[in-house]
Amino acid sequence: MTSDADTTELEPPHLDPERIRDADDQLSSAWLQRLRQRLGDGDKLALEELTAPLHAADMGDVIEALSSDERLKLVTLLGDKFDFSSLTEVDESVRTDLIEELPAADVARGVAELDNDDAVFILEDIGIPEREDILAQMPAFERLSLKRSLDYPNDSAGRLMQTDFIAIPPYWTVGQTIDFQRPTVIFAGESIMFGYGLEWPDTMAAQFERMTGIGAANIAVNAHATDQTLLRLRQELPRFGHPLAVVIPFVPVIFDRNLDRDRPYLDATLHWHPGDPPPLRIVEIARRALRYRSTRSIREGVAMTQAALREAMALARARGAEPLVLVPQHRPEKPRETAVRRMVLDAGHIPYLLVWLPHDWRNPIDSHPDPRGARALAAAIAKALEERQGFKGRASERN
Repeated sequence: MTSDADTTELEPPHLDPERIRDADDQLSSAWLQRLRQRLGDGDKLALEELTAPLHAADMGDVIEALSSDERLKLVTLLGDKFDFSSLTEVDESVRTDLIEELPAADVARGVAELDNDDAVFILEDIGIPEREDILAQMPAFERLSLKRSLDYPNDSAGRLMQTDFIAIPPYWTVGQTIDFQRPTVIFAGESIMFGYGLEWPDTMAAQFERMTGIGAANIAVNAHATDQTLLRLRQELPRFGHPLAVVIPFVPVIFDRNLDRDRPYLDATLHWHPGDPPPLRIVEIARRALRYRSTRSIREGVAMTQAALREAMALARARGAEPLVLVPQHRPEKPRETAVRRMVLDAGHIPYLLVWLPHDWRNPIDSHPDPRGARALAAAIAKALEERQGFKGRASERN
């Protein structure tokens, strides 16, 4: 007796034109058809959008699936959007045929952006006259570096050796040198960012590093105000050669700290001032007990805080890093804390990440986040950065 399962005809699998791979992990014929349609139309923007998510290995498979004319048109239309590292993923004959068809200047531009070993791998099988023509179009440093590597025999140590170098101050420690070289997310700020009361593995920075595999540097200092955080960031950021992001806190409950003038401080124009003479002790004790601040003092503090946060964000962007203003907030948020957050950040049009923490996820003695709170903050930062296109691009380039 034959069962229904034996006689039922299998339906052909559905081919999703949005997916490059089918169920067998082969290139999807529907996706390739979309690609060929865009090549035929000469639609550069649509082609860029379709191929943007592809990794080098995927693009290598695509190139091998196309005809020689289609390959040339693909690379030509994509222009500087074409990642030449994908040519390390294709057969030697495909690679050499394609490069010989491309203008030497285009190949030089694409190869100059690659690591030395990938560039050597692409150029080593090209005829010497064509290779020299490509090298002649490259910047001097990249040209000399590649020529030096190509002069060594295949598979020799010299051929594989990298020629990158860095210059560092003679007084740097090994740790400082490592911080400079590795891609890093920098945690600035005060005691919450520092991890007050926590062992290092439980701190926000350490948990972020474990979650993401991305280096984390904690430059926070206990009891710092926002202007002090900015000053420290100015000092420390140049130590990092590859900063991916800078996390800058704003904590409404300690905004009062930004109004203090009995220490060196920055004004709303970010000019430095020495600390003002301390008031009578009894007056200062009364002021702190009553939490009294004048309207003028609050207004100046708001302006300084906004300026300091904007400057910190600008410093991060100037180094190619993604800035992230973090607002850690235990529930429930008190009306005063809500008012401060809205007055400084919302009214100042400063984007921020607000992370709500359960009321009891804190140290019962000093109210700093406990290991659970630090982990929640680290996870929220990781998720927010992952969703930012600029950060994703920088992280993939530097890993």
